[in-house]
This record gives sequence, C-alpha cells and structure tokens, in this order.
Amino acid sequence: MKSGKRIGKNAQTLQEIRRKYDRYQWGKGELLGYFLLYIGLSIGLAWLFYRDIRGAVPIGGIVLPVGLKRKDRELLERQKQRLTAEFTDCIRLVAGGLAAGYSMENAWKNAEPDLEKLHGREAVMCEELRTLNYGVAVNEPIEKLLLDFADRSGLEDVFSFCQVFSFAKRSGGNLTKIIGNTVKQIGDKREVLQEIETVMSAKKLEQKIMNIIPLLLLAYVSVSSPDFISPLYQNLFGQIVMSICLAVYGLAFLLSEKIIRIGV
Repeated sequence: MKSGKRIGKNAQTLQEIRRKYDRYQWGKGELLGYFLLYIGLSIGLAWLFYRDIRGAVPIGGIVLPVGLKRKDRELLERQKQRLTAEFTDCIRLVAGGLAAGYSMENAWKNAEPDLEKLHGREAVMCEELRTLNYGVAVNEPIEKLLLDFADRSGLEDVFSFCQVFSFAKRSGGNLTKIIGNTVKQIGDKREVLQEIETVMSAKKLEQKIMNIIPLLLLAYVSVSSPDFISPLYQNLFGQIVMSICLAVYGLAFLLSEKIIRIGV
C-alpha cells in the first residue's frame, strides 16, 4: 500500500515538473528589468521628440508591448538554440553509452552526470534528463517520456528524432544508428546556422549603429544648437512633424530587424 502511494505521488510530482518550451518563462526580476528599460526609453524619446516627458505615456503605450514582445521572441530563440545544443550533446552521450554496451534505459541514466559536466546542473536539458530518468524509475515507458518532451520542446528536430526513436524501439530498429544519424543532421544544421550568424554579425552591428545614429544626431543638435530646432517644439505643426518622424523611425527600426532575421 505504501509503495503504491509513493508511486502515485512520484507520478504526480513528475507531471508538475514538466514544462513547455514553446514560450519563454521570464525569470524573477527579469520582466521588471525590461519593463523599466522600456519606460526609460519612452521617457528619452518623449524628451527628444517633444521636450515633454508627458509624451512618454502614449509612446510607452507602443514601445512597451512592442519591445517586450520583441524581447520575448529573442529570448525564446536563444532558449531554443540552447535546448537544441544541449539535446544534441545528450543524445551523443546516449549513443556512446549504447556503443559501450549499456541498455537503452541505462544509457540515458549514465548520460546524466556527463551532461551536467558539459552544461551545468541547472541546464534545461539536464533538468529534462533528470525528469526522464525519474519517469523511467516509476515505470513510465522511455519512448512515451521522449514524445512528451518533444511535444513540449517546440523543436522540429527533437520531435522528428523522438518519433523515429519511438517507432524504432517498438519495432526493434537500430537505435544506435538512428541516434548517430540524428546527431549528424542536427550538427549539420547548427553549422549552417553558425555560418549564417558569422556572415550576418557585421550586418547586425551596422543595423544597430544605423538605428541609434538618428537619435544621437537629434540629441547632438538639441544640445549644441537648441535654437535651430526649437520651432519644432513650440507649435502644433512642429509636434505633428516630430510625430511623423518618430513613426517613420519606429517603422524603419522594425523593418531593419525583419530584414536581418533569417531562419533555417
């Protein structure tokens, strides 16, 4: 009876620690930090374009949701890249264990300490590997656990591997060969992404410089020759002109980011 209760409790705990990776989970204080950053940016834009920080209210109404959504997408992409790299190392370690004669379950179990040495105990895939080994310990099929992880990962490569792995395990396929081929395919894709990133790094730097230059020029003119542009801040027509300039600048900023965003 006690054993049955313990297994039931372990299964419930296992369900609680599973997490989804198709969205980014903001850390403690992380969301607040970016919130304050975009508030500060809104105040700066209000002063540059209107000389009135009250303009930060309507500007912030646009900058905050757009900025947080953009940052969320960026952090999610980084999370997926890290998860892909960690998953590739994980199945490489599993393949090594199978080649050394371990059973499938033991190969995943013995990969855990080595993966922690590579990426640290707090790494996402280390957490998932502990979850998987924990599930195997309470008699859940390993292929079911892998398919569950694939569904939560949001990664096409992981999903494809787990589907093939599940089918091969049921039908008695060559799992060592399957894992080796998966490692090679994911590795080739990562190499392509790294080459693209290398080529685009200079362009991304140029994009960041070009995005900030208009603000720096406006700030320089405002400080060095305030009388030159003061008419733009003293009447309705000038405020309309500055509003149009701010809108064009914002659209150009978003367009430049879209241009350099390349996916494989």
